[in-house]
Amino acid sequence: MKRVVAFVHAYTPAKICLQLGHSGPKGSTKVMWEGMDEPLDEGNWPVVGPSARKCGHRHQMPRSLARPEMDAIREQFVTATRMAERAGFDMVELHCAHGYLLSTPKPGQDVCRKDGNACSGSNTGERLLRSGSPCAKP
Repeated sequence: MKRVVAFVHAYTPAKICLQLGHSGPKGSTKVMWEGMDEPLDEGNWPVVGPSARKCGHRHQMPRSLARPEMDAIREQFVTATRMAERAGFDMVELHCAHGYLLSTPKPGQDVCRKDGNACSGSNTGERLLRSGSPCAKP
């Protein structure tokens, strides 16, 4: 990554951004030009989410994340952000499109959990990347 970023900076005035995301319950789908948001015909991998609630009728049922798994995902985002900074990226964008982990649940949707890690209408992104996260610069 560092070589690509250095090349862009050396030969263009462009800024370069790294986009980070987690597909969450919307994962394991075809590439856009083969059927946007359509499940794979074969070779699907298990998906996870804040609760066992499908992203849409065509998607598979996600496995509900446990708190330690949420913490591990947060640390993976932190690690990736630090790697992007070391590589010289000018910015990092968190991909939070509908159905992806950081945006789930959709506005107005309840999270069906009984372990205290979510409440009605709460947002997984808020829980994963709380204020004071090592990602945030002062």
